[in-house]
Amino acid sequence: MKSNETMIEVNHLSHLYVDENGNDVRALDDVSLTIRRGEFVAIIGTNGSGKSTLAKHFNVLLQPTAGNVTVCGFDTLDDEHIWNIRQHVGMVFQNPDNQIVAAVVEEDVVFGPENLGVPSAEIRKRVDDALAAVNMTEYAEHGPHLLSGGQKQRIAIAGVLAMKPDCIVLDEPTAMLDPKGRLEVLETIHRLNKEEGITIVIISFLYFISSSCSRNINFPIYCIDTNIVSRSCC
Repeated sequence: MKSNETMIEVNHLSHLYVDENGNDVRALDDVSLTIRRGEFVAIIGTNGSGKSTLAKHFNVLLQPTAGNVTVCGFDTLDDEHIWNIRQHVGMVFQNPDNQIVAAVVEEDVVFGPENLGVPSAEIRKRVDDALAAVNMTEYAEHGPHLLSGGQKQRIAIAGVLAMKPDCIVLDEPTAMLDPKGRLEVLETIHRLNKEEGITIVIISFLYFISSSCSRNINFPIYCIDTNIVSRSCC
């Protein structure tokens, strides 16, 4: 359910990095936007447009060169709040093989809450609930290597869900999948947004994804006012 409560606020964000030749590269330049709690937002653009760089700021995998990003009221430049921010915002990456760490599906989903220090009884419930939410309960005792690409990506999403985030950021989650796997993942995240109220931010170069979203942000963007971002029917 959408609300007027701000989940992520980006104010005049710029990000520079040094390339292999020692040159400064401006990946983001004066970007401003707001993502509200409960939204399903697509950030769409070509490769190299800066959309993945932006996404990494939401989970403090990167920090601003200039400007600021706040997540649930926490400034990402304040190192004391990195842990708090990462509990609010979970990340799912393009290649699920880089995110799955265990040899059995349910053990992989256990990994996150176990590292958060969640009590064992609560972990069991979270794992069961997360696998049910992505329709993967019957695969709990399978090896991830036996699963399809779409199933692996759903397990990666379950691993994030088990940590109870308010928001999930998915960076090109369907890029490596066939059409069937792509549909599985999109249906899953759409359901999580509609039924669980989880804020979804999906990063993609695929424009058809925009039809599933409450709001689309086309990259690159500069000083964008989210009040004038085009909206599509969810």
